[in-house]
Formats: sequence, C-alpha cells, structure tokens
Amino acid sequence: MKKCSIVGCDQKHYAKGYCSYHYERFRKYGDPEIVFPGPRIGCLVEGCDGKHFGKGYCRKHYERFKKYGDPLKINYGGISRKENPICSIEGCENPVQARGLCSKHYKRWELYGDPLANFSRVRGECSVKGCSEPAHAHGYCNVHYDRWRRSGDPEGLVDMPKGAIEGTRYKAISVKRKTDLAQILLSRVQIDPESHCWLWEGKSLELGIGQKRFSVTRLSYATFVGDVPKGKLVCHVCDRRNCISPTHMYLGSYKSNRDDAEVSEHLQKEGGLSENKVRLVKLSFLKGKLTKEISKEFGVPEGLLEWARRKVCWGYPGKVKERPDRPVIKLARQNVLKIKALLNDGLSGSEIARQFGVSREMISRIKLGISWKHI
Repeated sequence: MKKCSIVGCDQKHYAKGYCSYHYERFRKYGDPEIVFPGPRIGCLVEGCDGKHFGKGYCRKHYERFKKYGDPLKINYGGISRKENPICSIEGCENPVQARGLCSKHYKRWELYGDPLANFSRVRGECSVKGCSEPAHAHGYCNVHYDRWRRSGDPEGLVDMPKGAIEGTRYKAISVKRKTDLAQILLSRVQIDPESHCWLWEGKSLELGIGQKRFSVTRLSYATFVGDVPKGKLVCHVCDRRNCISPTHMYLGSYKSNRDDAEVSEHLQKEGGLSENKVRLVKLSFLKGKLTKEISKEFGVPEGLLEWARRKVCWGYPGKVKERPDRPVIKLARQNVLKIKALLNDGLSGSEIARQFGVSREMISRIKLGISWKHI
C-alpha cells in the first residue's frame, strides 16, 4: 500500500504523494508541514489572569481595545451594558450597572468620587460593662440598644410578679426594661367605650420562642389584682382574648372556662344574640343586674338568662357564692314527660321544681331543650 511521503506519517496516500491531511495543508498554504501556533490561554495584559477572549486579550481588555484602541484605557462614563457587560475596574468581574461600573464600584464613585475608595466603618464593642458584643447603635449592642430605646436604661430588667410566668399562649410581651409594669401595660391598650375592655395593642403570638415571653393576661392580673395560684387559669368574662382589664378577669379552672364558652355559644344560638351582646349580657351579670332587667334590655327569655347566670357565675369571684354540696337527683323518663306536659299547660318552673324536688335550673334546661332533648 502506497503511503504518505512525509517522514513519520504512515497514512494512506491520497494525492500528490501526500495523505489527505498533509494534502489539504499543501493545497491551502503551499507547505504540507506548516505548524500553527496553539490557542492562547491567558490575557496579554501583564498581571491579568483572565481567560483569553479575542486578539490576545480577555473579554474586559478586548472590549477596551475594541472601543478605544487601548486595552488599558478606563472610562467611567458613557459605557453601556451592551457594549461592556463587565465592570471596568481591574480584577472585578461583576456585571455593569452604570457608567461601566458594577453596583459596588458605582456606589463608591457616586458617594466619594472614586470607585476604588473603601471607607469601611469599624464597629467597636458594646459600651455596657461586661458586654463584648459588637456595637450596633449609640455605642450599644442590639440587646442593650433595644432596652435603651424603650426605657432609657440599657441595663434595665423587670421583676416579674409571682404567677405571671406560667402560661405563654397569647398576647406575649418581651420584658427587658426597668419600668413600672402597670405603666407598660396601660401604654399599650385601647379602652372600648361600650364594654370598657382594655384591648391589648402590643405584639401577639401563639408561643414565644428564643426569648422569655409572658402572657399579658396573667401579667395584668398579677399586676393589678394579685398572684396567680399554680394550676389556675385567668379567664375572661368579656370573651375577648386581647382584653387585659382586671375587672373582666377571674381565676378559674379548665371546667369553668369550658362552661363559660358553652354559655356564650348557647346565648348566641338560642337567644339570637350577637357576640358583642353576649359580652354585654355577661358583664351585666357581674354588675348585679336583675335577670328581668337584662331580659327586657336584650329581648332574651328569662329562663335562658337564669340558666346562663347560674352556669357561669359560680366561677366569678365575689358575685355568687358556690352552691352547697347536695345529692344529684336523677329524673326518670316518665317524670320528664310529665314535666314537659306541665310546662305546656303553662305551669311555672318554680312550682314544677318543688313538685319533683329538683332545681329551677333543671326545669329551665328541660324547657330550653338542653337536657332530655331526645324525649
């Protein structure tokens, strides 16, 4: 087999004594052994490590060479993003924002007249003794600055009343400053002129995480009324979770709290009252108004109001004394049928209660369909 005439090439002969590879070089350049320089790797500009882009320069210097004929010329004005998408500052590869500069160098040029100016602010430590945190403002770290901003004392802390720490569900308040608690609470409430509720306008959240936070409801009760015993709930008469009025709060158990919610729901459903009117009815209980007066004012049956009063007011302090222990009287089915028949005949609840030896509350519950409603 005839081979290429070039020394060291064992390729098959193609034409004029050369293989196809050397023949193409001979045909184009007249020399089958011509050697071409390899591709450029770096930029020709001294000290530039940029990747080769064209004409021996990196992209940045190539754009300058193409625009001004000099790869080292810098012009901070009149360069668009399309013409030069890379910052014109040496060593900066960030995209251009304006005047041939990236956002960082352009901001420096705008502020100081020099895109290479670097006026880094050195922050010292917090000026509070014993605190090594970096200063944030006015010589204080974040924590001490926040205390100083709120109360004027960067080292202030509040002594918490006993019982205020339990319960962290609603209306949390960060306690960091040495200020009168009553003043703090009163400065963040708005008083409702109709119900006289103290509506909390501070921060609210379900659970404090990462800081000490306290229930404002418990905090208000402990501040204005007294200590909160362990295991007790601070309940609302007005059914407003964001109310912190001490006259609208009482200590109760989980059961009394559930009973209170049951009454509110039943007054809305059976009595046709709005949520706001239910609130006013329950506040009327506390003021000592007669059931007849409340019934006339809100248009609700006296029996329903009497049941609500008895159901709710056992837990309210100083308003109604607790009922003495007494045996529970269970009614038979036939007695309930007789009671319903007597009620249909117009007999009063008091007379029926005496006849069957039960309370008026039981008769009212039967009449309203709360108890024995399946008969």
